[in-house]
Amino acid sequence: MLAARRPASSASRAFVRRFSTAESAGVSVTARDDQRPVSQLSLVVKAGSRYQPAPGVARVLEKFAYRNTEERSALRLVRETELLGGQLSTQLNRENLVLTAKFLREDLPYFVKALGDVAKSTLFRPHELVEDVAPLTKLEYSLVRASQPDVVALEAAHEVAFRKGLGNSLYANLDVTPVTLDGVKTFGKEAYTKSNVKVVASGVVPDDLNELVEKHFKHLSSGAALESPASTFYAGEARIPAPESTGDSVVLAFPVKPSPVNTVIANVLGAVNPVKWSVGHNPLAVAAAKTGATFKAQVHSYSDADLITITVNGDSTSVVRSGAQEAARVVKEAGASVNEDAVKRAVAQATFANLARSEVDIVSAALAPAVNYSTIKTQDVKSALESLAKGKVALAAVGQVHELPHLDELF
Repeated sequence: MLAARRPASSASRAFVRRFSTAESAGVSVTARDDQRPVSQLSLVVKAGSRYQPAPGVARVLEKFAYRNTEERSALRLVRETELLGGQLSTQLNRENLVLTAKFLREDLPYFVKALGDVAKSTLFRPHELVEDVAPLTKLEYSLVRASQPDVVALEAAHEVAFRKGLGNSLYANLDVTPVTLDGVKTFGKEAYTKSNVKVVASGVVPDDLNELVEKHFKHLSSGAALESPASTFYAGEARIPAPESTGDSVVLAFPVKPSPVNTVIANVLGAVNPVKWSVGHNPLAVAAAKTGATFKAQVHSYSDADLITITVNGDSTSVVRSGAQEAARVVKEAGASVNEDAVKRAVAQATFANLARSEVDIVSAALAPAVNYSTIKTQDVKSALESLAKGKVALAAVGQVHELPHLDELF
């Protein structure tokens, strides 16, 4: 038996809330100084794929980050960043475009100005779209389609479950739906405004950051907040044929209202295997040992919806088919079989994952609300699991789809 220990919930809240929040030049600034020698600065732009006016626009806008601005050329930015030992990166998700700089803490002034330049004075040159941005976007799309059937299936599952908004793909197929330079410039002008951006940082003195944001973001347009229709849930399936060499994947997706219970559900089903080379005790781990398939249960959390997904992969189409059948059985039986011990394990795993993510993902740590999973009861999880299979279910199959199950064969 494990010795009694103090619940981590109070420590979790204390850790997550060490950020201070202020407003500088009309821009929300959230920061903490953890005394580390390396700082991280992120510009969080409300310009994810759910807000894009046409397919692919958000992805192309992301690829225009760190290119020529009125203040400096892309080449100069690269060379100066290298000289300072910094790193610049981007990330696009369904709700936000995140521009991130990592650097030695004494170089904060340079990188605040650099991100401010991207937001207020990117030039969007035609040759950049033709020579760099479009080819990179096409390459990214083709690599995903050729070698990541699970990602393709997850994208398709979102489209089935939400159709519009959160159903918009993160990737851009420019050969089918070309993106115009004017379209990207217009979206960028609407997105890079004080109403749509937040500055998040760690390893910085908050007062210093506020002063720099005041200086370098004061000329950013106020603008209006981008909007997207409220999410509506749908059931259905998508079947995407792919060559045998690409592999097969099936995603079962369950769109539900946002709730911390959903994270616990994913851990009850089998989100992680905590001990390497071991066989876990959760239902999907047992199914993996039985079928030879690999399973990944996740919760994709958004502002107005959660999507619980189970991704099934395997070495052959028959393995993926058997795995999908087992995954459906697990979901349908989980409500009746879940017990207090399973919920206790899932709560502990969810709490750990939340804290671990907060250590490395400062944007989530700063902007996501604190969650106390310890208040979730077994009956809450049981009721939610019982409702899961009875609610909307989306299925996406990629690969040799003529051999993979249909939705009505599983639910």
